[in-house]
Amino acid sequence: YRMGLRLLRYSNSLLKSFDFRQIAKPILEKLCSKTIFTTFLTIWQSYHSICIDSVTPSQKSNTHQLFVEVGKEMPFHCTASAKTLLAYQHPKEIKRIINKNPLKRYTPNTITDPEKLMIHLLDIKSKGFAICDEELEEGIKAIAAPIKNINGKTVASITITGLSKRMSSSNMERLIRIVTNSAQEISKKLGYKEGST
Repeated sequence: YRMGLRLLRYSNSLLKSFDFRQIAKPILEKLCSKTIFTTFLTIWQSYHSICIDSVTPSQKSNTHQLFVEVGKEMPFHCTASAKTLLAYQHPKEIKRIINKNPLKRYTPNTITDPEKLMIHLLDIKSKGFAICDEELEEGIKAIAAPIKNINGKTVASITITGLSKRMSSSNMERLIRIVTNSAQEISKKLGYKEGST
């Protein structure tokens, strides 16, 4: 398919060095099939994440699905994909981004306090995944995990998103495990090994 002009504008070394999407696509599709949620890949650009590929479940699934457009920008403070990527930036860069950009409130759950966001990001890095709990849009949740390259650097994130009622406390642990396993699978294909720095 054709990449949008916005995505081409955001092309970086990750996309120039190899076709990352081609490597990740089978795993992205498998994640979608296994969870019946919309899945997408994002890379970091300035102070938000950019969607570079997405997969939406078949209409036969009989569930309401979200469509994530390739090239879509995700706010850094209230989306699982962007929070994951921001959490793995250098601490000084994280502070610079948070202090320089306003934390716009989208819903009652949006984190708008810089100190609370810093603590939240540390928790994300410690756990190895991020959750968006209706922080960008009411009724919508998401789970994201970091994708690392051969040097151990976080270069992208993989995310599932859908209606909050389908991401209940009863199946959250299972979904988190599936998403993090998918991220690890892609990371291994990029040459990452546990313990790499």
